[in-house]
Amino acid sequence: MNPLSTIIAAAVADAVAANVRLFDPKKIERAPDALTRDIVKALTRSTKEGEAEAQTEAEDAPFEWLPADSRRAKAYVNLRIAAHCLSRAAEKDGLIYVPREADGPAMLAFADWTPAQGVIGISNVAQMTAWRDFYDRVLPNVARRPQGNSMTAPWPWPPSKEGKTYDADAQEEMPAP
Repeated sequence: MNPLSTIIAAAVADAVAANVRLFDPKKIERAPDALTRDIVKALTRSTKEGEAEAQTEAEDAPFEWLPADSRRAKAYVNLRIAAHCLSRAAEKDGLIYVPREADGPAMLAFADWTPAQGVIGISNVAQMTAWRDFYDRVLPNVARRPQGNSMTAPWPWPPSKEGKTYDADAQEEMPAP
């Protein structure tokens, strides 16, 4: 989620929690006005101490245009290929845009994988769910081809937070997050 979505979601949640009484069928017609007023108030108020620091950290997070031959850029492009993204990674003058969500050891595991190495078929529900959750986390708001009762992926399980990948021949289970 981007910072604006997070702020709006928090404002809506606070407004709904403060106005639970408006969801009574007798008062429902007043709900939109009251909720709108509270949401606008939450969005236009000055930031509190902790919020300012969190916002600064989010703005300072690593996302940038990287040379296409850099390890992070290669990993991001391979990640998008593995995830069956509908569009290519943003590229300009030999640079690839890598957002902050797609940073870290788990994403860098894709730098060592290439589409030429192929993929494996996955039909296990737990594995498919793990991959979908992984893609949702590192590629938020990126359209991907829908995959039905089976999918393909480079490994049986998504990379761990430390970047460890799981071999298709190994019978080990993915550790709990």
